[in-house]
Amino acid sequence: MVGRKKIITRFLPWLVLVCYWVLLFICTHIPRIPSGMTIHVSDKFIHFMAFLCLTLLFWLAEYGSHRPSIRSRMTWLTVIMLAAYGVVDELTQHFVHRTVSFADWLSDLSGVLAALFMLFLMRRWSYWLAVYWLGLFIITHWPQPEPLLKLPDFLQKYHLVYYLVGYTALTILWWRSWCRQPRFMFSTGLMWSTTLVVGGYALIDQGLKYRMHRGFNEKELAVALLGLALGIGFSVLMARHHEIGQPDEMSQNHNPEEISD
Repeated sequence: MVGRKKIITRFLPWLVLVCYWVLLFICTHIPRIPSGMTIHVSDKFIHFMAFLCLTLLFWLAEYGSHRPSIRSRMTWLTVIMLAAYGVVDELTQHFVHRTVSFADWLSDLSGVLAALFMLFLMRRWSYWLAVYWLGLFIITHWPQPEPLLKLPDFLQKYHLVYYLVGYTALTILWWRSWCRQPRFMFSTGLMWSTTLVVGGYALIDQGLKYRMHRGFNEKELAVALLGLALGIGFSVLMARHHEIGQPDEMSQNHNPEEISD
């Protein structure tokens, strides 16, 4: 039974990769967009995201938890192989009467490099925080009338729920990024700094929207502050849980410079 679990664990990432790669090849070789389907984003962005996901899946399947590095042979082999596949992908589209585009290939290559850069950064909580915060800012400040992320019509009335979740996650990531141990920790200073930083950002967020002529939304600000409170509450509970679960560790002096991945 244990051996079977190991086999599944070893080959499941490859199965996911192969399925995605086959689906990607099929999508890039469909002669024309099916009737009734409308694409609202640039095809360059689609190429970028498709190869970003392909690179992430390939790296996790082939190299697991290893970290990309500019000096690593694994990194350069990945770039060369997927860049070469991008060339083959573009050239073979000629046979299904689609346009061979150098710009599309550059978008593919950009997705590969972006994925490797993400894998290089995603070793610390602070990096996750930076990427998440940047993404949250871009989504909530994308110029109208065509937002970067538009909810389906039947979910429009629940957009405040997504705002609540977004700020709750932001608060938890901020709190965890400032913990100097491989677990949640509690301090009065951390609680106040989290309140001031995330709460201040929520106010600035609405101020920027006002400057963009999108109005100052008091409900969104109130929901953001509620998400801040929920995030702090969750972080405090996790910190207390870890303190109870590891009483011996809490009694030891830790190196303040130690930072958990």
